[in-house]
Amino acid sequence: MKTWVKFSFSLVALLPALTVSTWAEGGLEYFKNLQEVRREIFAKTAPGVLRVELVHRSMPAYLLNNLNRCTSECEFKPWQRGEISDEEASMWQNWCQSFMDFSDTRFRATLQSETDTVVWHDSLRNVFADWLVKTRLNADESSRPTLDRFSARLNEHVTVLADDLERKSAISPKPMVRDQGTGVLIRKGVLVTTHTLARGITNQDWIRVWSDEQVAYSTGELVGGDPDTNLAVFRLSGPAAELEPIGSGDDEIKPQVGDFVFFFCHPFNQGLSMQTGEITSLYNRLPFFNCASFHSTSFPTSPGTLGGPIVDLEGRLVGINTLYMGQGNMSEITYTLPVDSLNACVDQILDKGHVERGRLGVFLNDFHCKIGHHTRVSVLKVLPNSAAEEGGIHEGDVINAINGKNVNCRMEVVSLLYQSPPSQPINFEIDRAGELHEIQLKLAAPVKNPDFPPQVSSNSAHDVDTNR
Repeated sequence: MKTWVKFSFSLVALLPALTVSTWAEGGLEYFKNLQEVRREIFAKTAPGVLRVELVHRSMPAYLLNNLNRCTSECEFKPWQRGEISDEEASMWQNWCQSFMDFSDTRFRATLQSETDTVVWHDSLRNVFADWLVKTRLNADESSRPTLDRFSARLNEHVTVLADDLERKSAISPKPMVRDQGTGVLIRKGVLVTTHTLARGITNQDWIRVWSDEQVAYSTGELVGGDPDTNLAVFRLSGPAAELEPIGSGDDEIKPQVGDFVFFFCHPFNQGLSMQTGEITSLYNRLPFFNCASFHSTSFPTSPGTLGGPIVDLEGRLVGINTLYMGQGNMSEITYTLPVDSLNACVDQILDKGHVERGRLGVFLNDFHCKIGHHTRVSVLKVLPNSAAEEGGIHEGDVINAINGKNVNCRMEVVSLLYQSPPSQPINFEIDRAGELHEIQLKLAAPVKNPDFPPQVSSNSAHDVDTNR
């Protein structure tokens, strides 16, 4: 009996060691496989995640403004004095525009280096000389005497400006970065980043982007933005326009709480970072951004992280982190705009430069359904003369689905409604006292405001609290 007890105690003592050893072998293999998956996803996603900088171009802006004044004098004063004919004036005007375009391109190129300094008076003289050589080669024989008179007049202005710069010892270091963030190529040549960064652009700024995969600077032209989701869309020129996008993602991707995801960003304007986290909650309503619902994530927020993409374990785009919330010294929470809302916003911005959101005109409420143990959405009230009343929605109706997509909470309904412009029909599946009804209607058009960027307000025009 004593021998059996001793053997039993020995076996019990040995079990933890065997378990740890077995787990260690299997665990190591598991982490190796996970590492390979992470590397594949990084290699697939990295080329489409770009650094985005808002660059102040101070000296080029100063030069271009002064050159614009010089060319204007060359265009109009000789013609006003009767020194040149109408035909020659037209030729001078074309050459002025050609010189300004050439100068703008060259001065943009001087901003592409972060280390080289630029001696602007020499650069200005070289730009003029190169432009003149190029223009002479393309000019026909009959126009060359007129070109000589024009270039002599323009050279006088360029020389005065260059001498002034030389006296001031105008040597510019690398351009000043006013703001920076992360952007995502969701289509070829189309970059999505935050509206927070885009709204700071002035006439003396450029958006400069580049990829760690192909370290080549490019510039972007603002197409439009949506402050209600903090999105902005740029159309790229230069090498970045040829990079492969990560894809716009599948609208049918529906993450769940606890799903593991990967986040890509350029924190503090450093190299591309890949972080592992999870979706912590779904369809959140945020103050001042009530025209869409957002998923919260476990990723930290730091300068440069907003605008970065979130992808799932298969490398598919889940959304883009555009917002964060924090209070005092409390931890911040980062929120991602789901991919279906993202695509809907980008489509409208590319089409018309801004996002239009209509009004349904109902009060909605969430309630718990005992059958199936899930949340459902009911209509508390229908406003008179609203799109909902005209479409046949009644008080007490339960919304099962919108455009074929099942809905389980009020913010999910809001998100789907705001993905559709007022001109697009919306299909509702309604449960009315146990009977299913199909209703099709169009949202009421909002008050049009073509100005960009629209002012961020409490969004009362969109009935954010309850009226949808």
